[in-house]
Amino acid sequence: MKKKLLVITWVPIYKWDYIRYGFDKLSKKYSLIIFDLSCFLFKEFKVKELYKKKDKIKCIEFHDLNEIIKAIKKTHVDLIINLTGISQKHPIYQKLLEKKVNIISFIDFKLSNYFYFPKNIILYLKFFLKIFLNFHKKNSNDFAIVAGDNLLNRLNSIGKNIIYSHSINYDLAIKKKYNKNGKKNRKIACYIDSGFGFHPDFKLSRGINKKFNVNTFANKLNIFFKKLNLIGYDVYFLAYPKIPKKNQRIYKNCKIIYYKTLEYIKNSDLVITTSSSTIEYAIIFKKKILKIFTKEIKSYPKNMDEYNGFKNFFSKNVINLDLKYKNEEIKKKIILPNKKYLEYISKFVKHPKSNNTSFSKIIKKLIN
Repeated sequence: MKKKLLVITWVPIYKWDYIRYGFDKLSKKYSLIIFDLSCFLFKEFKVKELYKKKDKIKCIEFHDLNEIIKAIKKTHVDLIINLTGISQKHPIYQKLLEKKVNIISFIDFKLSNYFYFPKNIILYLKFFLKIFLNFHKKNSNDFAIVAGDNLLNRLNSIGKNIIYSHSINYDLAIKKKYNKNGKKNRKIACYIDSGFGFHPDFKLSRGINKKFNVNTFANKLNIFFKKLNLIGYDVYFLAYPKIPKKNQRIYKNCKIIYYKTLEYIKNSDLVITTSSSTIEYAIIFKKKILKIFTKEIKSYPKNMDEYNGFKNFFSKNVINLDLKYKNEEIKKKIILPNKKYLEYISKFVKHPKSNNTSFSKIIKKLIN
């Protein structure tokens, strides 16, 4: 009989997530059960209406805490993979610990302005206080796969058995097989879509999609893409997978691409971003990067925090699409591969103590 893996998630899982976590490979050897807690965690939203049906992975949905507790109690499993981000003190997590099987959580915090003075003082205080309060408190079956070596990752992995590893993006990068580059007549620029205005996860966790003016943002982006076309770039819009194609038709002077973000970035000459963790691919493959900004992004405080953190980290100005700018200014604002790329990888992509083991192999080793 196949051993069983229980995956608990805070949002619906799609084919793209399924592959990135290595669940496609694990499902060949083990039985995977997926508990989707989104309807319980976000009762104020109509979750099913927010997420498209295409490519969604089948899972068991819950609306009530008692339902979840009962299901956890009666479901026999050999390993639990926690993708929810709920704290160790949460009643759901406490019930998971009672199963006496290994629990794996992913600790992968990204670059934000909280790493810089004076906000980082608060983080350091929390870090030392948590170490003090959790001294000698550790569950033998509670594991954390930790990506970069940064303060937020250290803070959130206290009290767990740590496995030094890497980010989900890096995991896909080391598993992926690549085609050789063909001849290019023109340079390739890839824009990484953050799903502004339509992102269902943003709606649940931030509740502010309606405040984002998609039309004005798209107009500015379309003008920018046209400028790139005129200076010799073919522009590829790397669409966020959870956004329906009909919502992306507003973007012009580019080709919309789904599910091939990694491949296109690897073959690109320039990577353009507003706020996305997949900028990691550009850094891993040592690509030129151009950071852009529009005032609409201020609708998302967390994205603004990442934007400011990125600007501080690379000490580089960005192209503000709200202002007039010339083609020469675009060239001047491009970030060239440098030693900061290695620092970024160490802090936010791959832990210095990582041994390059894929997630699926780590999970196999921890199955009881």
